[in-house]
Amino acid sequence: MLDQAHKAHLAGEKIKSFDGIIYPKSTNKILFDVKGRKCDLHTFQMNRLGQSWVTNDDVIGLEHWLDAFGDDSTAIFVFAYWLHDLKAPTSSPGIFHFGQRAYFFIVAELSHYRHHMKPRSPRWNTVYVPTKPFKKLSQPFENFI
Repeated sequence: MLDQAHKAHLAGEKIKSFDGIIYPKSTNKILFDVKGRKCDLHTFQMNRLGQSWVTNDDVIGLEHWLDAFGDDSTAIFVFAYWLHDLKAPTSSPGIFHFGQRAYFFIVAELSHYRHHMKPRSPRWNTVYVPTKPFKKLSQPFENFI
């Protein structure tokens, strides 16, 4: 079931919205969709990434918006991983604190994600990228920007 409150009309068609646009000075505008996930500290310390699933509607919607915004645009998923078991603030590279929570952020460009995605759950209409290709196609948010 789709949450219709998160859809917009584009050329008369209901399309899932994305989260925002970044306007860098030196490159294309970036359409982004943030996906919040939970991850444990051990997984992060072992340089492994958390889950990479999104809905098929996320992919299709972002593709439609990318077409609407034109060739001078890039579309990305930003995976925001909450390190749920990190109890004390740390100054580790790549970890960002907001309130009492710690996060790390991974970027996957839509075109690369789409190329490697596989069905995850037909019932929930979700897709994912397997661990090895996801690790190769993604990068820390701070490296992307």
